[in-house]
Amino acid sequence: MRKKRIGKAFAVLVSAALTASMAITPVFASSKIAAKKDETVYVKMDAQGNQESVTVSDYLKNTKKSSQISDKTNLSKVENVKGDETYKTGKTNDITWNANGKDIYYQGKTDKELPVGMAVTYYLDGKEISPDKIVGKSGKVKIKYQFTNNSPKTVKIDGKDTTLYTPFVVVTGAILPTEHFSNVKIDNGKVISDGTKHIVIGVSFPGLNQSLNLNDTNLNIDMPESFEITADAKDFELNVTASVASADMLSDLGLDDSADLSDLQDSLNKLKESSKKLVDGSGELLKGVKTLQSSTKEFNSGIKKVDKNMKKLSKGLNTLDTKNGELVTGAKQVASGAKKVASGSKALNKGTQELEDKTKSLPTSTKTINNGMIEILTKVKAMQPSDGETKRLEGAIAASEKASADAETRMNKIKTEIGELGSIAKKAGENAKTASDNNDTASATAWNQTATALQTQIQKLTEDATALGDDLTTIKPTFTTIATKLKNVNDSMPELVAGLTRLQGGTAQLAGESATLTNGIKSVNKGAGDLASGSKTLASGSKQVASGAKQIGAGISTAASGGKQLSKGTGQLSTAGNKLVSGVGTLEDGAKTLNDGMIQFDKEGIEKMVDLVNKNAKGVLDRAEQLVDLGNEYQSFTKKAKGTSGTVKFMMETEEVQ
Repeated sequence: MRKKRIGKAFAVLVSAALTASMAITPVFASSKIAAKKDETVYVKMDAQGNQESVTVSDYLKNTKKSSQISDKTNLSKVENVKGDETYKTGKTNDITWNANGKDIYYQGKTDKELPVGMAVTYYLDGKEISPDKIVGKSGKVKIKYQFTNNSPKTVKIDGKDTTLYTPFVVVTGAILPTEHFSNVKIDNGKVISDGTKHIVIGVSFPGLNQSLNLNDTNLNIDMPESFEITADAKDFELNVTASVASADMLSDLGLDDSADLSDLQDSLNKLKESSKKLVDGSGELLKGVKTLQSSTKEFNSGIKKVDKNMKKLSKGLNTLDTKNGELVTGAKQVASGAKKVASGSKALNKGTQELEDKTKSLPTSTKTINNGMIEILTKVKAMQPSDGETKRLEGAIAASEKASADAETRMNKIKTEIGELGSIAKKAGENAKTASDNNDTASATAWNQTATALQTQIQKLTEDATALGDDLTTIKPTFTTIATKLKNVNDSMPELVAGLTRLQGGTAQLAGESATLTNGIKSVNKGAGDLASGSKTLASGSKQVASGAKQIGAGISTAASGGKQLSKGTGQLSTAGNKLVSGVGTLEDGAKTLNDGMIQFDKEGIEKMVDLVNKNAKGVLDRAEQLVDLGNEYQSFTKKAKGTSGTVKFMMETEEVQ
């Protein structure tokens, strides 16, 4: 009776395990390989996961229909299980089968340590309990399956010795009858219930966290090495559980496709270097504009003083002009005043000459600033991505999308293979009918039970396999997110170039206006020279006041008129100086905003993005490539002959707890 219960439960669980293993069986080129070796390692364990016995079943595919097949094995008690072909042994581990063009199926025993270890721990109401003592108990139950990777390998990554673990993926199945278990949950897996039983599927990746160094990254990815089943138990008893382990699952997830990530990293490093140069350039621009603002304020202050004095002079000349009738009687006073005017106008002419000398360098300074802006704009334009860089970025995004599509294709293949299991179930039903027709009631019952169990679970296992595939493809979207962020940065470059172009246009306009200002100052200086010359004439004429009073009056009128024009010119110059100060202040604000924005853009955008790729994703992908190679290289638990391709999977069965 015990054997029947074990057989029925194991049939369903093995179906699920075989479905997972079929999805990761590689295809080999038979034209170059004389034989293929498919190896299945059957492990009997006690209820706590301790190894009790190991039986290895080897299937040699005679791809070239050879009369003999050479193999290697370290198994004991070797026997042919599907034919009467014989073998002979040679040197250590050599074995040659007289195949006569047929495939060979043989098995043997070994006590070799498994590459994956298992530990099963039971808890009742929060306390650990041994399997023999939990039988028949009721309460809150937790069963923890912990897997250990016993297959470390040393590989070279970036020239350094690095320890990685052969990338085993373990899928475990258990059946919990509803009469004994309710409220069944699992943290890393799936629970399927049909009213009479709960089918629990757990998944683990022993050693993968350490191999990918995920604990030292901020990628927020965790590959579980264990899972826990929790339930409310009544009269606890547990049938056998079955686990299947395989080493070449990672190659089907596309984790070895890192060429696009390398291109992405090169582009990010180039962008980081260019961004640093742009920050430095905007800092130099801000420094130059601050110097210009300081000089402009000093210049404007001098202009205001000149304008104030010119207004006083013009007012005085006007007053003198209105008193021409009193000129004759005050000729002596005029002569004395004329000397002072001549002296003051000479000083004024000297001051305006100095002002002209100081402003001669203003057009050159503003032109230098404009040239600096042109250089910055040129560098920013050079940072815009080329068509080749854009295509590599699009390739990185396409690679992520392809990885997801490949995962979906693989899951669809699993569903197809599960459909083939449906054919097996149908065949079991036909066998049941044949046995019934032959009055073999026991066999008919067994076949019917197996067929019913398989047919009931096929669709649910298909849904579970699809969900599992979706979970396993969550790694690739992380790299797609990185590539998409860089694309957003590249897309924003045209807007930055447009803004800098407008700013450069403003500095060019400033350079033009500064030249106009300098010309105006030259005109003022010329007017001051004319005033000095006229004042000198006025002084000379005052000596002849007695005979030329009318001429003196005319000279005063001319001087008053010139004073009015000069006062008007200095007023305009003062107004222009105010606008210049205001414009330079606006330019300084813009330059500071540009510098602050570039610093923030470089620190919070470019640097963080480059660090994410350099410190996290690249290291994970480098390790993943090595892991895929390790998984593909693990082709036999025992031995295999040179030139023979191989696959190997482990079927681990824990005994019942009853």
